[in-house]
Amino acid sequence: MIIVDRFLENLSITEKRYERRKDYRTEVNALKPSGKYIDTSQLLKRLEYKGFESNSVLFTDKITRERLIGTDDLLNINFLSKGLHASHAVGRITINSDNGQGYGTGFLIGENLMITNNHVITSKSDAHKSYIEFNYQEDQNSYPTNPVAFNFEPDKLFITSKDLDFTIVFVKGISYDGRSNLTDFGSLKLIEEIGKLQIGEKVSIIQHPNGERKQIALRNNEVIDIFDQFVHYKTDTEPGSSGSSVFNEDWEVVALHHSGVPERDAKGNILTKDGRIWSHFDGEEAINWIANEGIRISSIIKYLRLNATENQKVFLRQILQGNNLVNGSIKRPSIGVDNDYYNSEKDNLKIKEYYTTIDLNNNDQLFNDLNILLRRSHQNILPYKPSKYVYPEVDVQENGKIRSIYSGKEFTVEELILEDDRVDLERKSKLLELKKNNNLVLLEDYSASIDSIEYSLPYNCEHVVPQSWFTKRNPMKGDLHHLFACESRCNSFRSNIPYYDFTDYNPAQIEEVVQEECGKREGKKFEPEFNKGAVARATLYYLLRYPRMLDNNYDESRLNTLLQWNQKHPVTIYEKHRNYKIHQMQGNRNPLIDFPELGDKIDFKKGL
Repeated sequence: MIIVDRFLENLSITEKRYERRKDYRTEVNALKPSGKYIDTSQLLKRLEYKGFESNSVLFTDKITRERLIGTDDLLNINFLSKGLHASHAVGRITINSDNGQGYGTGFLIGENLMITNNHVITSKSDAHKSYIEFNYQEDQNSYPTNPVAFNFEPDKLFITSKDLDFTIVFVKGISYDGRSNLTDFGSLKLIEEIGKLQIGEKVSIIQHPNGERKQIALRNNEVIDIFDQFVHYKTDTEPGSSGSSVFNEDWEVVALHHSGVPERDAKGNILTKDGRIWSHFDGEEAINWIANEGIRISSIIKYLRLNATENQKVFLRQILQGNNLVNGSIKRPSIGVDNDYYNSEKDNLKIKEYYTTIDLNNNDQLFNDLNILLRRSHQNILPYKPSKYVYPEVDVQENGKIRSIYSGKEFTVEELILEDDRVDLERKSKLLELKKNNNLVLLEDYSASIDSIEYSLPYNCEHVVPQSWFTKRNPMKGDLHHLFACESRCNSFRSNIPYYDFTDYNPAQIEEVVQEECGKREGKKFEPEFNKGAVARATLYYLLRYPRMLDNNYDESRLNTLLQWNQKHPVTIYEKHRNYKIHQMQGNRNPLIDFPELGDKIDFKKGL
């Protein structure tokens, strides 16, 4: 009966809300100065004073369901699968030392390498008598799984530091029972760059507390202090968690967990929970722990660069060269195939194999058939991360540099990666400030604030089909076929304006002296200075891959402009290189690069 009464009450409220919404919005806007958030308490008082039923209208209608309470804790669902994947490399260490048996946590960081704390494995002697177990956990039905044990081989590699409290030791490649390979459990990349973490950010820790089966302290752990070598955070850990991996929200390892941080008095004495000076007789459980501490990965790698021997660096090469870094600077990976920029012979074989099921002469079916092929072969959906997926290989020119898609201005790979890293840090700082707001925030206002942050701090990358045309959705947002390096100046200049061919504008040719002009913009029309053929073919690809997802920004006249540019500006080696690399990375190709003559055969109007 209570449920029926509540339903009738809500129904009555729903009938009234449409009469009150306009007035409600007026009150909200009155309390929301430009650029600021709503003071919730003032809003409720004002609504009640005006006769609004704040406990019903405000919290039962559709507007309420479009709000964020406090901070934004929503995450992409793949956060869980990424975390599960990362957990495979984390294991329980059983320590057999002269002081008895104990437990710790460690994780794989490269080929046959594991890292833990110095106070977990102090010496080669301890390592010889200890071992690590992976898969020591419960399955989805809460049943124990079968752990797999691997012995250490410290005579091959053993590096330790008491000051930084870390130990790296070589792990045998075959399990103790001879049935499993160490490579089955993957590894976690150690990234040297600083800035992967900010105060106020949430971290997660995968661990074996007290030697128990694998557990996780998930996200509800706030970073409260960052130092040169250490980071402090509030989280749930127990003895045995020493050596655990500390992750940021991108599942990058940011620290090696090693101890708790006790409260101390002015003289440095450790205090108990009731404020007394702690003594060993009280036991560790009496200490007033105020935080946990981890060693920053950047400081560990810095130590290895300065102190590892040349022989040790052979084993550490994956770590010291990780994330394209060598001796502190960015190293561009080799490009193309067999270190060639573009190998037409090998690419032609890939092209023939890719289009095996397509009749390229069946004009009536070409659009539908190619759409199916592009969708099915787009197997690797990439996030929008140009510093990782666009700059290092995809957008590199034959001379090893990157050329802005509109202006033709050249940059080194390092310049763009470092600039985007700076943008990431500034974005992260502003987003953390935004998340700290504890008031009731309209979802549309919150989204607008995020958009404003991204707009004010753009990457040096251009979506030739602007993000606003597909509301920043994936897989469109990270699809490499329409992502090109572009300095932020030209990125902002073009904005989200459709392409247009001005009769009085004669852009330069790429072979001529670069003028570093972005192009011509007039009203809702934009013509780039360079690469009109490339951007046309990228947009035509979009029509094939994502038909009717251009948000009404293209009609037949604009489509004709793209087709004319495709005809007038031949495919370049640069585009073929891009197409080959993108095929390797995400699985599909741009048919207009492989067969530019298809522009006259495909009915692209089906994609408008």
